[in-house]
Amino acid sequence: MGKRAYLLLLLLPISLLLAKPRTKGFSLDKITGSHRYDSRYDHPPHCDLTPILSQNYHYLGSGKECYAFSSEDEKYVIKFFKQKHISLKPWQKALPFLFKEKVRRRLALRESTFQSYLIAFEIIPHLTHVIYLHLNQTDHLNPKLTLTDQNNTPFTLNLNEMEFLIQRRAQPLLMALKDRPERSYIDSIVELIRQRRALNIIDDDLNCERNLGILNGKAMSIDIGEFRMGIPPLTLKEEVQAATIDLKSYLSEHNSEQNQSLISLIDSL
Repeated sequence: MGKRAYLLLLLLPISLLLAKPRTKGFSLDKITGSHRYDSRYDHPPHCDLTPILSQNYHYLGSGKECYAFSSEDEKYVIKFFKQKHISLKPWQKALPFLFKEKVRRRLALRESTFQSYLIAFEIIPHLTHVIYLHLNQTDHLNPKLTLTDQNNTPFTLNLNEMEFLIQRRAQPLLMALKDRPERSYIDSIVELIRQRRALNIIDDDLNCERNLGILNGKAMSIDIGEFRMGIPPLTLKEEVQAATIDLKSYLSEHNSEQNQSLISLIDSL
């Protein structure tokens, strides 16, 4: 038996004791991490958080990176990171040399993900409406926040110990277009992409349905986990066309004279 296999065999009973049972859907252990302090993540909020964090929050949905909860007044969304993607297992921390590649990949994903959220919060908050990013433990927040999960089960947690962000809540783009198929929404999508590109910010997930919403009549980025700095590889026209493939499909499926006009507008950009 090789040395690595022997050590893994010795560690198996320990890992079974340390491992927590996985539950379906949201649970507090899935958003609870233990990461080191990083001064890059110390930034004040863009507004007073007192009225925002004085509310209860109910389950809104689950994405690739976060669980999202909406405030009682439906003006804000708080998103908690899925720690399974970015946290090291206890045995990986204890013996990183045995899991070198997995540790490297997980830490690299954490770094790129948090850098994307920093870009959203620091550089383009006018396009993402992220008003607070909390990636270090603190002691100044409202100590208790109540969440209600998808089964209407309440959870109380200490925000000072969590990694999360707060974003203004937008209406999903396709829902907004269903209610009012406005040309101004298309113009606003193009303007959002143009402004982001002007700052040399690349979005590696071009998709209107998942990533964009409408707030106060304008497009905003709601999924903000795949931004990075760099020279955009596509032209503005190419990027708009790539980002609106799903949008044109939706408009085609819900055929109307107004929708056909919007498709023609997109094609002419």
